Amino acid sequence: MSVTNNIEENKTDALVNIFGRTDVGKARDHNEDNFAIGQDIKANQWEFNQHAFKQGALGSVMVVADGMGGTNAGEVASEIMVNTAKQMFQKLQALPESSQAIKDYLKKVIKVAHKNILAHAAAHPETEGMGTTAAIAWVIGLKAYVAWSGDSRVYLYRQGVPLTPATDDHSMVWELVQSGHLTPNQARLHPQSNIITQSLGEARNPPSPEAKTLQLQTGDRLLLCSDGLNGELDDPDIEAILEKTQGTSEACQELVNKANLAGGSDNITVLLMDMLDINRVGKNVQVRDTADQKAGLDAQKKKIILWVSLLILICSLYLLFSNLGQTDNPAQINKAANKAQKLPVMIDSTQTKHEQTSGKDTTSKEQGASTGRNEKENRPPVLLREEKKADPKEVAALEARLKKLLDDKAKVLKNIEGLKKSYQDIPAELKKLKALQQRLTKEIASPLVAKKIIKGSNEFVAPTTPKALKKAIYTIERVEASLYDIQEKMKHWQLSPNG
Repeated sequence: MSVTNNIEENKTDALVNIFGRTDVGKARDHNEDNFAIGQDIKANQWEFNQHAFKQGALGSVMVVADGMGGTNAGEVASEIMVNTAKQMFQKLQALPESSQAIKDYLKKVIKVAHKNILAHAAAHPETEGMGTTAAIAWVIGLKAYVAWSGDSRVYLYRQGVPLTPATDDHSMVWELVQSGHLTPNQARLHPQSNIITQSLGEARNPPSPEAKTLQLQTGDRLLLCSDGLNGELDDPDIEAILEKTQGTSEACQELVNKANLAGGSDNITVLLMDMLDINRVGKNVQVRDTADQKAGLDAQKKKIILWVSLLILICSLYLLFSNLGQTDNPAQINKAANKAQKLPVMIDSTQTKHEQTSGKDTTSKEQGASTGRNEKENRPPVLLREEKKADPKEVAALEARLKKLLDDKAKVLKNIEGLKKSYQDIPAELKKLKALQQRLTKEIASPLVAKKIIKGSNEFVAPTTPKALKKAIYTIERVEASLYDIQEKMKHWQLSPNG
């Protein structure tokens, strides 16, 4: 059975209301999250407001991307994910032929975004190592098709049913939840909760997105979020807010506020879709026509205006020339001709105006080009300034700082290697250790090489200009912060699964 038939069978008088918010949180200095909301895919309508609306023929879509990388432009990766999704949905002319085809298309969006991120990193080495999660919900009628990679979540709230994630995090701690070693709340508080097992942007570990179908009903609320929300609030807390807060914009703001009050340790992004019943919404709810309906009405209005304008023009010309034929007075003829020229002809006025403007522009361009040539000929030669060199003392201090950083990294690596031998018979713990080891490469070594601070066997590349020195110092500061985070996790890491 085709998707179209499935939608026909599930048609109701439901209205949809979508809203979204993102917040930097309290601990981060910039926001690496990005999101997009397509209220009407067919009409290419990528904005949102507080008005309820009826879906277009291709439904609506919501996208959340949580960028990672810190020093390596996580916000760039998440923006590429969101823009890729928008571009691919803008190309859609019709629905895929089956539910499976829809889910496959969502997976394709994520995989194409992954390739685009790698391509961008190859062209811009300073962004190498960036990555992002992805969560997409494509709502068509009373069905939501969701796909995800990483730990950004989709929740389906239904009154009277305990709230749980509709998606399974691709993270180390969630694997322990699935195996029964941890509860969801223990996983949320676990020191390794930020280690994910797949994402977009890692060449050696491409994403393997999952997808599923959710059956909706009027009264449901569909929530997409980055882990900045569910990392601070447990599922009952989120459920309580969705239950008591009416309106999508109010609920989104309340979720963000409560996550910040709980700590706000990460960027927070929430998107919320309400499935409304047209027979139950209050009179104060404004229902907006879809873009398709607006387009039809606008076309009808334009046709009416055009025909009325033509009729007025014909009548005016008829009256003028009728009077003209009844007189031989040259003064009156000239007066009538002047009146005819002043008539507001609505059909060709734009074209005439454009032609007049184009003529003026051509003259001014020619004059400007001539003036520019004269100025260039008379311009004195420009003397190149000798570029300043980096302060040798600051370069030496940077080299010493780098040496300490690399020594500390080597100690952490040695510690991890020792723990791997001790826990080689415990797969779950061994996997965690390998993930930490990967972080040493991705967050420490890779940025130093990409920014050309080291080469070969950790050989220091001395910056030669003040600008290059400033960039190198900034990179090392960010890398030091990443290493400190890894050291803290090693220090406080309890090797029991309940740690």
